[in-house]
Amino acid sequence: MTAAPSSARRRPSGATATRARLLAAALHVFAERGFRRGTMRAICRRAGVNGASANYHFRSKGRLYRAVLRDAFARLQREAPFPDATTAPRTQAEARARLRSVVEGIASSLLAPRAAPHALLALREMTEPTAALDDIVDDAIRPRFEAICAAVRGLRPGASDLEVRFAALSVVGQVVYHRTAGPVALRLLGEKAYGPPLVRAVVDHVVAFSERALLPGAAREGGR
Repeated sequence: MTAAPSSARRRPSGATATRARLLAAALHVFAERGFRRGTMRAICRRAGVNGASANYHFRSKGRLYRAVLRDAFARLQREAPFPDATTAPRTQAEARARLRSVVEGIASSLLAPRAAPHALLALREMTEPTAALDDIVDDAIRPRFEAICAAVRGLRPGASDLEVRFAALSVVGQVVYHRTAGPVALRLLGEKAYGPPLVRAVVDHVVAFSERALLPGAAREGGR
């Protein structure tokens, strides 16, 4: 039996390039304007393609948005991988290291001097949710959140599941505040921008503050 021509087994390179341009353009448009104000016309104009091409590849704005959103969270995971939540820390030292790793990952994504479009898009979806949020929580956010919970459980093994989840949200919230209310925080701190030294200071503070809340005795006596 004769093998099918390669052109029949995969899309032509031109179609692949068009799809990539649409994804790249949509990332910027949705990051800047959000899903509701970002239009297919603006995306097509930025990508240099017509509406028929966009419809061929994605069928609707909603499907295009979901594809871009999945790519954004996948890129965040590649840039700042979270520990595997299925592997619990074996000691307090491992839990503290896990907590620092998690906080550093969040801060590196959200507090960069010029946050990348994929980071802004991810944050926008969390603050301006769309119908895609349920899928994104299950596929991308929940695994990262469980990694934070694993670190919290390692620091407070007797805590209830609800206590652990509240504590994990508090850890995340300390960093997210600097992204969502950065201009206010910078003025209150007497700083001009989130350069590397300030980002490190934020990470150090969040980790130390969280450890004191979870293990008051250990945080004071553990030594850094």
